[in-house]
Amino acid sequence: MQPTHSNPIADLLIALVDAEVRFVVCGGVAAVLYGVERMTMDIDMLINLDEMNFAIFIDLMSKLGLKPRAPVNPADLMDPGTRKRWIHEKNALVFTFIDPDYPVR
Repeated sequence: MQPTHSNPIADLLIALVDAEVRFVVCGGVAAVLYGVERMTMDIDMLINLDEMNFAIFIDLMSKLGLKPRAPVNPADLMDPGTRKRWIHEKNALVFTFIDPDYPVR
């Protein structure tokens, strides 16, 4: 799915809201939404890891053509043991999705 707006962050937020994903925006985009003049090229979010919510989120990321930066299955995030292991063994505190065909997204 190609972006429909000139702003990839707006596209993502609209898609998340339309899919009724429960999430919170944080970081630079949150600051901008509160009126702070700041340049940012990504969006930081907290996703509710409720099984149904996260399944909808993962499906949406796939439909949008967004893939995990790390070569892992994003569904593995649903397992608390896997998350804990990634944090302790790999210091993985964030999980990043990218669009390999549209890098500014």
